[in-house]
Amino acid sequence: MSMKNSSYGCYKKLKISKISRIAPVCVMTWLSLGYISSTNAEIIASQNQSNIPTIINNSNQSTTVNINSASSSGISHNKFTQFDVNQNGVILNNNSSESTTTLTGKVSGNTNMAKGPASLIINEVISNNPSQLNGMIEVAGKKTDVIIANPSGISCDGCGFINTGNSTLTTGMIKIQNDKLTSINVKKGDIIITGNGMNDKSDFTNLLANTVKVSAELRAKDLKINAGKTNSRAAAEPGTVGIDIAALGGMYANKITMIIDQDGPEISNKGLISADSELYITTMGTIGNSGKINTTSGDTNIIAMNVDNTSGSISSTGDIFMIAGDELNNNQGTISSAKSITLNGSTLDNTSGLISGNDISLIANQIINQDSKKYGIKDGEITKTSEKENPTSGGIIAKGDIAINAGSLLNNSAGAVHSENGTVALASQQDINLDNADVSANTINIYAEELKGKDSGIVSGKLLAKNDISIEANTLGEFDQNTSLDAGNNLTISNNGSDESIQFTNEGILKSGNKFSYDRSGSFVNAGEIQSANELVVKADTIENRNIISSAKKALLQASNSLTNTSGKISADEKLMINAPEVLNIKGELSSTNPIEIQSDKFENTGESSEVRLSPYQTPYQ
Repeated sequence: MSMKNSSYGCYKKLKISKISRIAPVCVMTWLSLGYISSTNAEIIASQNQSNIPTIINNSNQSTTVNINSASSSGISHNKFTQFDVNQNGVILNNNSSESTTTLTGKVSGNTNMAKGPASLIINEVISNNPSQLNGMIEVAGKKTDVIIANPSGISCDGCGFINTGNSTLTTGMIKIQNDKLTSINVKKGDIIITGNGMNDKSDFTNLLANTVKVSAELRAKDLKINAGKTNSRAAAEPGTVGIDIAALGGMYANKITMIIDQDGPEISNKGLISADSELYITTMGTIGNSGKINTTSGDTNIIAMNVDNTSGSISSTGDIFMIAGDELNNNQGTISSAKSITLNGSTLDNTSGLISGNDISLIANQIINQDSKKYGIKDGEITKTSEKENPTSGGIIAKGDIAINAGSLLNNSAGAVHSENGTVALASQQDINLDNADVSANTINIYAEELKGKDSGIVSGKLLAKNDISIEANTLGEFDQNTSLDAGNNLTISNNGSDESIQFTNEGILKSGNKFSYDRSGSFVNAGEIQSANELVVKADTIENRNIISSAKKALLQASNSLTNTSGKISADEKLMINAPEVLNIKGELSSTNPIEIQSDKFENTGESSEVRLSPYQTPYQ
């Protein structure tokens, strides 16, 4: 069948009347023959408005819209029953004289603009169908703001704006009162960025919709996304996603702001959110990130009811500030900053995760930093290592200070906290768990009601400080043989309690480069090694030594009840002082280069000792 014969019926229909309706079969025939393209989108102006914009099809298949004249406040309000943009784009003609455009070259003047250009162009779409924006939208003439509003939804596949100040895509209802735009009210509708994505040249880009879905690249200068129903008191259904970035999706802008004001809708990112200068995300629901969120030269601010960074990455060259009203989860995730990190939540879980920055502050009722990945410090940089290369497990690492404050529980079991040059401060109003933990810093300060290990209460952690280590806890779990406390300067262990039934046992190695000080009520039992390079002071109700207590210079051991040295060694190179009502050296050794000063009412020695000067017990030691 010939081409002419196959479409004869269609040609015949066209000859009958210029305004005849084209039969669907004709459209399908022309599509199959290539006479028209399926990419040809259409713009139809609403007849239900006092002034109707003129629509012109250009020779390069782009479209020019001669927009309505501007009001006294500069608003050009245009209504459409269909507003679709093809790949060749649309020109919004805002100039009364000829203009040169990027999309189609020369454009004749728009007589509607004789009184001057608009400062805001509003294209309001009244339709049950979403708008398909498959090309760029360019303003001819003076640069201005543009709003495309369609409550039924907007799809963007290769869309964007040229020569615009503020560009807005919204599914909200436009409200104009007294010649001013007073509100955009969102009740429904999706904005979908797909296919060829969105590449906006506007100074500011705004997306306002019930839901924003991104499965392609979205590029802008200053991007702001508002999702959820406007002024809605009703919470969204659980699991409702307000902003959804798929694995193939990505947002790239100098500044990115994402806001969900409605209670409930979540923000989900499986792709990439990348801001050059600043990132601000806030929602009354959950932020779920299994992709990447980063800022290359500014700060990151995230506020939500829940933050779930499971297997995700949040990084910034600036500060990171995150607040979660309930849970902040970094399970197997990474949060890293070249500057400071502040994390605040009811529960903060860093299980198998990494938090790294210059200074770090963590505040929560419960903080968990256990069973973390393996990381190390090499040439001042954080590196992932094998367990053989660096057996220290953990995930909170900083070059400066680390402050971790828990209201009830700080669980650092099998976790590491490392500060290269600063102070690590661990505080809990109740418990701190340091079982199999590694903590290292210039200075380490620990404050807790109870310092313990796992169920048995046994601690087997390692603390290493270039300067001081200070531990203040009313209850101390037993330090087993795997425990190591090594302070380059002072090592201090104390409490505020007065319960004499409290017993503390050390089987580990406690070392200080200057002074070792233990001052606690209750019983002190040493079955490990305690070493001081300068001064050593041990004060308790009862002291029992079964292994080594030594000082390179002087040592004072003071017990309000008794001191027993059973098969152990207590030594001080320069001066050894013992003060207790009862002193028993049972097959042990007391050693000093100078005479040992013992203030006691009862001294029994069945072991070895240097010269002893015995005097009556006095409290305190004099």
